Amino acid sequence: MEKFDKEVLSKEVLRKKMMTERKKMDFEEVQKRSEKIVKDFLSLFEEMKFFLLYFSFDNEVQTFYLAEQLLKENKEVYAPKLVGNDLKVGKVSDLSLLEKNRYQIFEPVDYFERSNFDVVVVPGVAFDKKCNRLGFGVGYYDRFLPKVKCENIVGFAYEFQVVDELVTEYFDIPMDIVITEKNIYRRN
Repeated sequence: MEKFDKEVLSKEVLRKKMMTERKKMDFEEVQKRSEKIVKDFLSLFEEMKFFLLYFSFDNEVQTFYLAEQLLKENKEVYAPKLVGNDLKVGKVSDLSLLEKNRYQIFEPVDYFERSNFDVVVVPGVAFDKKCNRLGFGVGYYDRFLPKVKCENIVGFAYEFQVVDELVTEYFDIPMDIVITEKNIYRRN
């Protein structure tokens, strides 16, 4: 929404505003916008083979359909697994075998060492037009992404979650691309 773009807000204030706005969305709106984002994503990365993606919760851009599509196309799908205070990687071969972690987010049951992917899809509370990301404030992805070898780090967001500029810190990892239902932003 335009009102968020007019100023650089503190991370805490922006996080709260975006979470509130996202929670207002109804199921149909989430599905409609997510389908457009997933469609654009699939057209951009159809030639890729190894995907690491988050499993959505709490009105985030829906990724279960994306995982299902990738599996149908015989792509390799992986997802983060929370182990202690770190993210590890687990392979996803069947969506019915996922379990919920302490945040009620679906994840693989097992994990192993893998760091090389064609595409990594990352959730976020907000992004800016330069593809910087504001997460939930715990730092899981900021600690995890430097360990990953990937040239296509993609953020999924609704258009209202994209602001002109975010306050960034040295440990913040920018996305290569942010896809919304209305635009595709690329880092320069």
